[in-house]
Amino acid sequence: MNVYDVITDRIVKRLEEAERTGTVFHWIKPFALGVVAYPGCYETGERYNGINRLLLEPDEYTTFAKTQLHNQKHPENPLFIRKGAKSAIAVYYNYKEMKDKDGNVLCNKKGNPLKKPYIRYYTLFSRQDVLNKDGENIPSKFPIQKFSHDETTQLTHSELLRFGSMVNAYCRQNGIELQFINDGTKCYYSPSENVIRVPIISNFNSTYEYLSAVSHELCHATGIQLGRFGTSPQSFEQYSFEELVAEIGAEMMVSNFQIEDDRQNKENDIAYLQSWAKVLKGNTKEIVMAAQKAQKAVECITQFLDKGETLDDKIAAVSLMINLTDKNMLDYVEEER
Repeated sequence: MNVYDVITDRIVKRLEEAERTGTVFHWIKPFALGVVAYPGCYETGERYNGINRLLLEPDEYTTFAKTQLHNQKHPENPLFIRKGAKSAIAVYYNYKEMKDKDGNVLCNKKGNPLKKPYIRYYTLFSRQDVLNKDGENIPSKFPIQKFSHDETTQLTHSELLRFGSMVNAYCRQNGIELQFINDGTKCYYSPSENVIRVPIISNFNSTYEYLSAVSHELCHATGIQLGRFGTSPQSFEQYSFEELVAEIGAEMMVSNFQIEDDRQNKENDIAYLQSWAKVLKGNTKEIVMAAQKAQKAVECITQFLDKGETLDDKIAAVSLMINLTDKNMLDYVEEER
């Protein structure tokens, strides 16, 4: 199996496992209170992005080689990988210069070196499976926050406001018209009109469902900006691929906010799981390419996160989500003056 086969096989197995057991499927595990918010390097804290967001649970990871390096430097306090520990994989994607049979670098007409992409994967272990000489796992470097019920409610309001402000700023910058509706739950993006239609949050069964739906359309909206498709629905290339980009991008986006999956009666759509498993089996590069493009889409939008809006901008952000008669959110905005 090549690297793409290995990656796709892992994702497909997760889809099939969710179908078999009824476990709710997420491309990316959503935020949960009391755990690390994203997968990152234990030593540096750097986040894993792209396809690695799909391959790794939110946790802190290290490699066997790094534990051995530690042991060389600190033989008095050695580290061990827990017996039977389950490894994970991370992917490294880069470019290398093309060379002729004599080892000379090939160049284009402008004299720039020609490069081709390559992809590799390596094995990781959770820091919870790395033990010290006393048999205790190494401690987390990221303190876990705990919140009371009232604090959780305030956190949700704060995160919704951050989300709404980001959406407003991104759309304003890119000339996207936001249309608000008071009934229904269907969002859509029209590339020909450059319009996102957004139902208010009270029309949805959960906050998480609302953020996911809006984020999905936002990711579609980056398609013109990033060159994935043209200016009319008829010009969409590989519709299923674009949907995969938006699906993955939506979960990447929502994971930037401290909002738990609060949906009630969570159930898998079996046809949904089966259709994606079939698509991925037919093209093992699909998931890697989609994750890369989803990452770029999310970065396009989240660059507008926490840019310091005025009170009017905050009220506009609230109008994106709820009726302005919602006293709790309006009170929260007033407190932020």
